[in-house]
Amino acid sequence: FGRPSQHGIGGPTVIVKRYCLPAWLLRVRSIDARAYMSTDEKSCTALAHDKRGVKVLFGSTGWPLLQQFVRDHLSYDEHFLELDQTRSFADQLEDVDVLVPTVAVVDEKILAKAPKLKLIVQPAAGYSNIDVVAARKRGIPVCIAPGVNAQSTAETTIMLILMLAKKVCKGISAFKDGTLGEPVGMELRGKTLGVIGMGKIGTRTAEMCRAMGMDVIGVTSRSPRSELEALLTRADVVSIHCQLSSGTEGLIGKEELELMKPCALLVNMARGPVINRYDLEAHLQAGKLGGVGLDVHWLEPGWNPTEPVYQHDRVISLPHIGSTTTEVFEQFAKWIADNITRYRSGRALLGAL
Repeated sequence: FGRPSQHGIGGPTVIVKRYCLPAWLLRVRSIDARAYMSTDEKSCTALAHDKRGVKVLFGSTGWPLLQQFVRDHLSYDEHFLELDQTRSFADQLEDVDVLVPTVAVVDEKILAKAPKLKLIVQPAAGYSNIDVVAARKRGIPVCIAPGVNAQSTAETTIMLILMLAKKVCKGISAFKDGTLGEPVGMELRGKTLGVIGMGKIGTRTAEMCRAMGMDVIGVTSRSPRSELEALLTRADVVSIHCQLSSGTEGLIGKEELELMKPCALLVNMARGPVINRYDLEAHLQAGKLGGVGLDVHWLEPGWNPTEPVYQHDRVISLPHIGSTTTEVFEQFAKWIADNITRYRSGRALLGAL
């Protein structure tokens, strides 16, 4: 789950070196920070004075390289806990100070199992799996990292669009069969891209598609229903990048799919439930849509690759690797470690909701 890793395409190459600092120097970091804190700031630093150290837990075993990077960036008294897959997630939260949920559901019941929890850091822009209101009632800050994965996720979006447009999977099969010159794909220049969710990822995707000569139209959560319907009717490629919420769950269902062109391409990089799975299956079985690309799923982790939607020959499915690059993981790891340090020293948190 989330295992493949590749290097980003755009931008200059940056080599980042991680150094192992001696324990005495790391201690100076915490001592110096506390020396300049006010009385009010000191009252908010339970983590800084905990003699047992700080315990950090990931809510999933996915993205192992990211977890390794986080280990590398933690201080001498910050301990990374391994998630035990033989035990329930809730039963492993008793001694956790900092939680990195990823795809784990963090609701009021889960929070009740974590009496020592003081900080939640989500290495993503999406946080639909976290009950922020319940966390606030407990006085637990929730931090997200919007924009860090924008470039890499946009690149993965472009990859899926190109694979669908050029029918790459069928081409691989044709090669193995010795068939020459098939299948026949389509050119993207002059085609229209419709972006649902013009945040950082959606905007970057739009920029890249314009560079390929595509026309781009987009809608946001504030757009009226009429604009969404116009987008679905006009677009040759629809790319979804919106947040999952009560307003966007099932946003693309039977009615919306019927508005799309019969050979349109559909890519979901947002969250699985934004599309109604059963309506999508029925639409594909009816011979509609030129192709579907899914990097997010209705159940994560634990999807069933034998389900009809994943078995369809016009569907390409990936294990949520949109932002799985070494560059993004390095940035996420630094961000997580920095926020832990900031919390311990009473400074402003990065990306706090």
